[in-house]
Amino acid sequence: MITNHLDKISFKMQVIIFLLTLLTIIFRKKLWELVINRRQRYISPVKKLQAEVFEINHIKVIKTKDFNSNRFIVYFHGGGYVLAGNRRHHAFIFNLAEAANITCYYVEYPLAPNNKCSEILDSVEKVVKELQNKEKDKDLIFLGDSAGGNLALVLSKRFSEAKTVFALSPWLDLSMSNPKIEEMEKYEIMFSKNNLLDAAESYRGNFDLQNPLVSPVYADFTDKNIMIFAGDDDLLFPDVLDFVYKNPHVHLHNYQGLKHDFMFIAQGKEQRGVIEDICEYL
Repeated sequence: MITNHLDKISFKMQVIIFLLTLLTIIFRKKLWELVINRRQRYISPVKKLQAEVFEINHIKVIKTKDFNSNRFIVYFHGGGYVLAGNRRHHAFIFNLAEAANITCYYVEYPLAPNNKCSEILDSVEKVVKELQNKEKDKDLIFLGDSAGGNLALVLSKRFSEAKTVFALSPWLDLSMSNPKIEEMEKYEIMFSKNNLLDAAESYRGNFDLQNPLVSPVYADFTDKNIMIFAGDDDLLFPDVLDFVYKNPHVHLHNYQGLKHDFMFIAQGKEQRGVIEDICEYL
C-alpha cells in the first residue's frame, strides 16, 4: 500500500535544500564526503531534553522520559553504519516520544569498520534484550532511519514478538545493484552510489552484500507490520519501491520531491507530518 503525500514543500525546507545543494556545487562533493573523514564520536544530547544516558555492555543508550504506555520504541540512527548519530536524531526521537506518549530508547550502536555486521547485530540484540527486561510486559517496536532502518528491520527478525517496524528513508539493499539508482545519482546531493558501496564493504564482514542479514530487501517480512516513510527524491527510493512490491502488506508513505532523511533536515512541517503519521499507527 502506498500513500502519496503531494503537499507543497515548506519554504524552510526549500531554503535548506537549496543551501545544501549549493554546498555540493561549491565543494564539488556530496554532503557525505564533507563529513565522512571527521572523527566519529558519541555526541551527548542537549541539556534541555533532560535525557537519561546510560550504558549496556559499553553501548550508550539515550532514554526519553517515561510514559504510561504498554509499548516502547527502540530507535537506531542512520549514517551508513560508519557515521555516529547527531542531535538532529536526538531531537526527532524526543519529539516523537512527546507526541506519541511513548518511551523511546536511542541506541548508539558500534560502527564499522571497527565492527562488522555479525558483531553489531549480536551486540545490539543483547542491548535490546536488556531493554526488554527494563520494560517488562510491554510491546517492543523498532524504529530506524537509513542504515538504522536497515538495522531495525534485520533485528526484528530476531525478535518474533516485535511485530511493528517503522523505517525512515531506509537503506534496504547494500549491494546498490538496482539499475534505477544510476539514473537518480546525478540529482542526489547526500551521497553517491560509490560512497555507500564503500560503507557497505566496511560493514558486511564475511557476508555477501545480498545476504538478508545485510540487505533486508532479500528477506521475508510477511509476519511484520512495516511502515516506511521516504521521499522520492532519494537515491535509495528505487529499493524502497522494490521492497514494497515484494511485500505488498508494507505501508509506504511517499513524500513527493523530498530528499533522503528529510524528516531530520528541519524541525518543521515535514517532520511534524511524519511524526503525526507514526502516532496514528501507535
